[in-house]
Amino acid sequence: MLIRRCSRVACSADAVATLLYDYDNQMAQLAALEDEHAPGHYDLCAAHITRLSVPAGWQLTRTVDIFPVAARTTTELVTLANEVRSIGLRDEMFSPRPLQDNSSIIELRRLGHLRVIADVSRAS
Repeated sequence: MLIRRCSRVACSADAVATLLYDYDNQMAQLAALEDEHAPGHYDLCAAHITRLSVPAGWQLTRTVDIFPVAARTTTELVTLANEVRSIGLRDEMFSPRPLQDNSSIIELRRLGHLRVIADVSRAS
């Protein structure tokens, strides 16, 4: 098996996943590392995956869990939960809006890539 390097300039780390862009639908997909490199696909290392962002208005989907739950520490999960919670408690005005893929799921608040969502079909 040939080991491929991260596509980012000056990075020599081993690639662990492949990033694909769908410009027509404004989507990016992070998938398992492909067997062979294809033009327009970007192989990324674990460090660059954690800092991955997509253009404003684009949706990022992950078809593979690069970092299994067992590898995450409790501290990391608590920190993430606290960040999302702080977004939900903000006082700024924000109009809830349905997410594209499911009209019963609405986005209540957003800060960068973190979102607070709710399922209105399950509201009592």
